[in-house]
Amino acid sequence: MFVDDDVERTVAGRLDQLPVPGLRVGPAEAPGAAGWPRLMNFPTQHDVESALGEPVESRILLLDVSNPDGYQRVWRPSVGFGPERHLGYAIQWFALAIALVVTSSH
Repeated sequence: MFVDDDVERTVAGRLDQLPVPGLRVGPAEAPGAAGWPRLMNFPTQHDVESALGEPVESRILLLDVSNPDGYQRVWRPSVGFGPERHLGYAIQWFALAIALVVTSSH
């Protein structure tokens, strides 16, 4: 429980460790990454401390979904494009296949 601007708030959740990959391929952060927000794939405690420039706790607090305060807790990876892009690729390849069938039959 903590007080912010004379409003008492309760933080609920569970403590956990940072997630770890089954197999680490390269560093957590892309070379030359700067600025915020910064995308890191499966960072370790050392990676986070290096990015922030100060020590951090080894555990993370996963906030309770029913808690009204705090950050949004519906995490979805941001890869820069949505599933619509896959539909565009599918149409492109089907159109190419049709064009090849039409030209090869003449």
